[in-house]
Amino acid sequence: MADYKDIGQLNEEDVREALLSYIAQNCCYGKGTAREMRINEIKLTSGLHYVLESYCEKRLSSWHQDAYTGQLIDGPHNGHPPSVWQVPCTASNLFANESKYVEVPHTCTVMPCHLCHASGYNPCHQCMGRGWRRCSSCRGSGRGMHSTNSSGSSHCISCHGHGMKKCHTCQGEGMILCVVCQGYKQVRNYIRLKIDYTNHVSEYVIERTEMPDHLIKNVEGQVILQQQFAAVSPLIGFLDGEMVEASIKMINDDKASHANEYILQQRQTLRAVPVSEVHCMWKGSAGQFWVYGNERKIHAPDYPDKCCCGCSVL
Repeated sequence: MADYKDIGQLNEEDVREALLSYIAQNCCYGKGTAREMRINEIKLTSGLHYVLESYCEKRLSSWHQDAYTGQLIDGPHNGHPPSVWQVPCTASNLFANESKYVEVPHTCTVMPCHLCHASGYNPCHQCMGRGWRRCSSCRGSGRGMHSTNSSGSSHCISCHGHGMKKCHTCQGEGMILCVVCQGYKQVRNYIRLKIDYTNHVSEYVIERTEMPDHLIKNVEGQVILQQQFAAVSPLIGFLDGEMVEASIKMINDDKASHANEYILQQRQTLRAVPVSEVHCMWKGSAGQFWVYGNERKIHAPDYPDKCCCGCSVL
């Protein structure tokens, strides 16, 4: 396992340069303080970020129907249907979430469409099969202020005074193509598998300064361990006892929480992220801020030289 105790060592010049760089990105922070403050101490520590990934497969079966257009039918006459876990299917990429749908072999039959009663069409859901809808401009009254007929009374120009307009959904036919059989009047009825590949991610952070722990999750550091197996083992032998206990608990909890899924692969990654706690003095007042990550990001919630409230430098 790689050594992580001395990563990210910064001197006073590095710290001040990092602070000035981040202050330059925020118009509410003054540069004068960063230039003039006295840096008394730089305490280097390393935050630890542990990530456990469990790539799982879950299968659910249900009856499904779609249009029968004359394709070959794989029905019970071809053999006994396999169990859901015997149906071949593989993930496209490990540790990437996706869902796939697979027809279970030997379960398909052809039957008349139940939704349209094998007619191929259903009443339009917009006009309820009438072919006409109430005019939205005049609300069905037929009257309006835009045109006048020969008798001198006003009428709606949108519906020409009829109060009704042809339904655009069914083009006035009152019927629409059946959404199940697509007009073919017959459907394939079969068992379909929904196969979900899900990457479950658990994280644990050890960061022993007053800086919020979550900040080190999204910055660069040094990978000191990475393993990928069908089932990973806890970090036995690692020097930090808290991280060892955390890995044991997370692996055990992971097995219990995903008991209804099949774990295909697990991957665990342990990173060390440099954190420098900087103690400084400005105009007789003591303060502190943090430089963290290989990018040298700044966390300075109490920076004294602000021209407006509500701002932060991260």
